[in-house]
Amino acid sequence: MQTRFHGLFLGFGVACEISQLNCLLEQYKHETECNAITGQTREGKMQHHQSLMDGVLLTDEFMNGDLVSHEHETYYKHPTAFEGELRAIIQKFSEVVKAAGEPLVRLKEAEEGVITAQLLHDAAMSLLDWTVGSSTIVVEAGRRFCFV
Repeated sequence: MQTRFHGLFLGFGVACEISQLNCLLEQYKHETECNAITGQTREGKMQHHQSLMDGVLLTDEFMNGDLVSHEHETYYKHPTAFEGELRAIIQKFSEVVKAAGEPLVRLKEAEEGVITAQLLHDAAMSLLDWTVGSSTIVVEAGRRFCFV
């Protein structure tokens, strides 16, 4: 009996190690893809800057392109900014509940709002596409991010 249980634990340990190795392999593949995408993006930006230096692209066009890309930045999808917005919404909702005349009904609505906000936050944390300038950053749960 003792050897049978020992074999089960040994098999479980091997299965855990295989699972960890598979996770490491997936992380390595993801990082390799991110590095390739980052390299392509960097190469494109270098060509864009080189065209400015060579005089192919006018300074005004270059500056306007950068200005447009910065105007389209969306920081609201950044995890810490998103969390701050949710906290502000929850705080504002809590203030409304305290000032309202029907505290029990408002409290129930506040709880539902908090649950909804938490679900939105969790969903946003599990998979985010967040644009900064002309680059898109993809963040997946449990993984690092890469610039696209």
